[in-house]
Amino acid sequence: MTDDQRPLDEGIAGRLVLVTDVDLPTAARQACADLAAALATQAGTPVTVAAVPVRDLDALEDSLRVARDAGRG
Repeated sequence: MTDDQRPLDEGIAGRLVLVTDVDLPTAARQACADLAAALATQAGTPVTVAAVPVRDLDALEDSLRVARDAGRG
């Protein structure tokens, strides 16, 4: 089964996700989409681009940092 055939409810484990600020200008959003396409080609796996409000990213920052630091132990 290829990645694009997986059910959506399987989550994103093992997938690449590029998260951007939803308020980026159009040119920046297009650059992110181009980057994701190039990364998908190089990695051989789909890349999901998620545009979210920056306040949501700020709220996640501490959790992401803790998870990253836990992996270094």
